[in-house]
Amino acid sequence: MRIFMMFFVFSFAPAHAMVNLMSLHDLVGSSDLIVIAKINSVHEMKINQEGFSNVSSRATIKKMIKGNIGKETRITIRSYGNITISPTLKESQYYVLFLEGRYSYKIVNGPQGAWLYHQDDQTFGGLGTGYTMEDLQRVVAENPPFPEPWNEYLDNIVTRPGRDGHAADLFRIQE
Repeated sequence: MRIFMMFFVFSFAPAHAMVNLMSLHDLVGSSDLIVIAKINSVHEMKINQEGFSNVSSRATIKKMIKGNIGKETRITIRSYGNITISPTLKESQYYVLFLEGRYSYKIVNGPQGAWLYHQDDQTFGGLGTGYTMEDLQRVVAENPPFPEPWNEYLDNIVTRPGRDGHAADLFRIQE
């Protein structure tokens, strides 16, 4: 009986590492870009000491929902592999992506920020199931982007690798 209880406890312990779901308003508000994109390639890179790998996905934007990057622009999305709370993007699939960043992007709130997009009937899969494009566009209209002075502030952020290999945000000094 003791062995069964230990198995029971350890088999369900990872449930606490799950993503806390955000409301659609918070998800939209936390996103710098919301796009419908086709994933062109997914490259998994070296596994680090903790057992996680870095994943770099290239995507082509097919439709802008929030933000100001042109259609057919190619972007890079960074995530982690071998971790349950990181979204798994698949090549040749279309997604609605809730992204944060400026030059390379990360998906907002893990798998909640990557909805599979079904082109034929324009419905969403994954954690976007039950929402419509009209719901999404209405919430985007209720959460306008930052005003221009804030965007100018963001233009002064430069991301470079820090000493420990993690990204460090540095600020350009304006003269």
